[in-house]
Amino acid sequence: MEKALERVINNLPRAIIMAVVAVLALAWGLKELRSYASYGDVFRDPVFLSASLAIVIALLAYYGVKLIVIRRAPKFSSREIGILVTRFEGDTKDRVQTHTVESIKSAVYSQGTLADVGVKKARRLIHDHQEACTFAQAGAAHLCIWGVLIPPRTVHFNLSIPGKGYEARALVPDFPDISLIVDQVVKFVNDTLPPMDSTQARIMFLERRLEKLGAVNAENEKRIRNLYEQIHNLETEIYGRIEYESELTEIRRMESHRRRIMLIIGISEYQLFPRLRYPAKDARAIAEMVQSTWGRNATVTMLVDSDATAANISRAMQQIALNAHKDDQVWLYYSGHAFTTGDGTGYILPCDGNARSLPASAIPMTQIGSWFKQLRAQQAIMFADACHSGAFGSAIAKSGVPAQITSMRQASGRVIITAGGASELAYEDQSLEHGVFTHYLLKGLTGEADFNKDEIVTTSELFEYLYSRVSEASTSKGFQQRPIMWVVESTGDFVLALVD
Repeated sequence: MEKALERVINNLPRAIIMAVVAVLALAWGLKELRSYASYGDVFRDPVFLSASLAIVIALLAYYGVKLIVIRRAPKFSSREIGILVTRFEGDTKDRVQTHTVESIKSAVYSQGTLADVGVKKARRLIHDHQEACTFAQAGAAHLCIWGVLIPPRTVHFNLSIPGKGYEARALVPDFPDISLIVDQVVKFVNDTLPPMDSTQARIMFLERRLEKLGAVNAENEKRIRNLYEQIHNLETEIYGRIEYESELTEIRRMESHRRRIMLIIGISEYQLFPRLRYPAKDARAIAEMVQSTWGRNATVTMLVDSDATAANISRAMQQIALNAHKDDQVWLYYSGHAFTTGDGTGYILPCDGNARSLPASAIPMTQIGSWFKQLRAQQAIMFADACHSGAFGSAIAKSGVPAQITSMRQASGRVIITAGGASELAYEDQSLEHGVFTHYLLKGLTGEADFNKDEIVTTSELFEYLYSRVSEASTSKGFQQRPIMWVVESTGDFVLALVD
């Protein structure tokens, strides 16, 4: 705002011309609107007199601001060598003034001079040496720098020293290179130092300079401490990242050699119960996925449709219990019918389940819970894509609240991830050609659940992914299905897949 006002004041003749034009236009307008016979009548009109008075007051205000603001020189203390840099004629953006001030400050302070130097801007335009000296003396400045910008890059500098009445002039043809001017200013500063025999003055300057150096040193020490802290943080981050990458490399190596023993059950065709559309296809897709992921380290037993009798399921479970070793990871995947009894016990239904002999012809989750306990393998997980599967976990787990699991090395425990709650149905989706839960289980295990991009899919990542995607998909279809994860005595996060 001040700069804009200053430009107006510096172009005051233009403002006066505009004021005169405004008065004449007002007179003509009043004459036409009020049909005055002559301009003498207009000049006696109260409206004209009031408007003219306002214009005169505005012009006086301009002059007042010029005298009070623009002519006011920045003040320097008696202990400073004051250098005043005014605005340069023709430089509407004040680039020359700003660059000159910054360059002089940098050069003077880097010289190690003992003088207490002050460099300040002035908002005034100077037109001659005498005006520069008078203006500098008003602010107790030792040197006034002023001049003219000659577009595009030539600057005519004037250096006025009021105490000696001395003026130096220099033409700089290649702004912003003003090294010639800066060198002259540094020489002036050094020449302005008190004489060596002026002991008291010399002591005063020394003390002031020491104060400044002390402040600079304190600031530098603070910056150095901050830099050391940043270096330490970066080193910690780098070493932490190296350790983390090393840990991940070791985990990938361990998991690539870990044996996975899997019992995969999918029943679409039942002997005495309604047919389901996709469980058999779901089971085959899971088997294909784990074989592709783990290759020869995956031992898969698959029971589909008529092979998935109660006897075959029990026999396969017992065989796995006998063969699984401590370091193995055991999977049980089931997709098919399930139900709960009045006491809340969950059952999976084999293909030969008989409605007349339920629940005797079904496999209770208590049996699977006992099987989990028999396993020597430290890691065991069950995926259940079935209606009411949320009741399964209560047979073996303490809580249905998802565990906050973070570590992967030495992980152990039992985990059950179900397609939905105890009172929820597990839906099939024709557009996906899979059960909704199994569709996203396949997606998650092949990489979409790797949220932190470490090329490892863990149980916690997989459940977070399943809960989000299955809940969202079911809601969009107008029903509710929210997966649940149950954990028992878990001491870590299982690695379920390695992602390329």
